[in-house]
Amino acid sequence: MIEIVSLSAEHLTQVHQIELLSQPDPWSLSLFESCLSPRYLNFVAIENNKVLGFLIADWIAGEACLMNICVDPQQRKNGIGQALHQHFVGQLLMRGTDKLCLEVRQSNLAALALYQKLGYQQIALRKNYYAATATVPAEDAIIMQAELANCN
Repeated sequence: MIEIVSLSAEHLTQVHQIELLSQPDPWSLSLFESCLSPRYLNFVAIENNKVLGFLIADWIAGEACLMNICVDPQQRKNGIGQALHQHFVGQLLMRGTDKLCLEVRQSNLAALALYQKLGYQQIALRKNYYAATATVPAEDAIIMQAELANCN
């Protein structure tokens, strides 16, 4: 049975491994470590002590920004990303937060489809937000926002 729990240091190695398998420009382990601060709302989906996915969000002064959500490539299309997001939205609603924003690579069609399904709307485009690396070109970010009352 899949559980959604708060991210802790014991999950970081598995979280980072999922990130490395999934992202064209992955976060470093030290960046994940810095997100263990109380200012962040972070969750993992686990089953039998195995991390299946994670969600990292900045939450400060009543405002929330989804920074990273990722599911193990072998576990995708099983509702894990949506379950993490629903849990997160529930936590935000309990804190009195009513809006949520995020940035996503323009080419990340799977993420865009998920966010639209969850009730996000595109509100802006940030040109060349994602810097070019050895493996990916520079890319625009689509800025999206959701009213939490409308999130699925």
